[in-house]
Amino acid sequence: MITGYTKMLKPKPAATAPENLKKINEFFASIEPLILNLYSRWQDEKEYENINDYEDVIHKTMPLGFSIIKMSKRPFGFTFDIGTGAVYQIKTNGKTIEWKRIS
Repeated sequence: MITGYTKMLKPKPAATAPENLKKINEFFASIEPLILNLYSRWQDEKEYENINDYEDVIHKTMPLGFSIIKMSKRPFGFTFDIGTGAVYQIKTNGKTIEWKRIS
């Protein structure tokens, strides 16, 4: 008799089209310094500021068609879409910053 557990595998998100990868990478490169600055500020002010106020600052830098879905405290960052129905995440811990497709 075999005992153990069954691991449920999540389906991988579909691949992002090359033209959309270019848009996201350009956006990521342009917003990286801002996200790191906002992360640093959040570390100092999280007891006094609302995380959703950061959304307004980020939204002003987003390309046409991109929109924020939700800000997150842990990890610091946000989820967004680019008008294709796919959902992406940008997150940082202050040392690294990354983006990935999450659905």
